[in-house]
Amino acid sequence: FLPPTANGWGASGSAVDQITAVFTGLIQFPGGGTWYALERNDDWAYIAIDINEDDTFAGAEIGESRSCCRQHYLASYVNINPTIHYKFKAMFREGFGGNYMNFYWTQNTAAPSEPAAVDRVLIGGESLFHIPE
Repeated sequence: FLPPTANGWGASGSAVDQITAVFTGLIQFPGGGTWYALERNDDWAYIAIDINEDDTFAGAEIGESRSCCRQHYLASYVNINPTIHYKFKAMFREGFGGNYMNFYWTQNTAAPSEPAAVDRVLIGGESLFHIPE
């Protein structure tokens, strides 16, 4: 979502401190099977993907991290159909200081226990779509 630098939105100051950003839309996984969502952020991140397509985000569909500045495992998504565009919501909260938010995915089964050690791919624009009105 944003570059993995210490100041993704610019240097610390009143314009980039104490902010919250919410992103909604559709997401398409690059392949089928089980995928693990990871993040690296400063200061708080949340992702929810409506895998069962019931127009709600609940339980295992939600991943949250309230910890700064390291790679964190968020959630597992199983039985993914790569042809479906799933509804998603991602949120970011910045307190003060550095600011960045990155969401990644991987199929490496070590992701829940060793999130910093696994190969991962930044979820890029080619996988994100707007919700038609």
